Amino acid sequence: MNFSAGVCQSGYGKDLVVYIPFNGEIKVKAIIIIGGEEGTAPSKMKLYKNVTDVDINILEEKKPVQTIDMNENVTGELEYLLNVS
Repeated sequence: MNFSAGVCQSGYGKDLVVYIPFNGEIKVKAIIIIGGEEGTAPSKMKLYKNVTDVDINILEEKKPVQTIDMNENVTGELEYLLNVS
């Protein structure tokens, strides 16, 4: 995704799917989210791994490896630690 163009918005209504492929085995320890104006930041983030066929249906078909309740009132950046296992 090209975030230099501004705010990332969804074409699926209230849900946003971001696919980040990696070329090797990695461990993601944290994700940093930059919130928008008050009340416009996401309320929940669901993380999936080893899924190559990604679209909005993943929300109904697959169980996430981690669900993070997010702080919707953050206007700056906030780091969320992940379960590395």
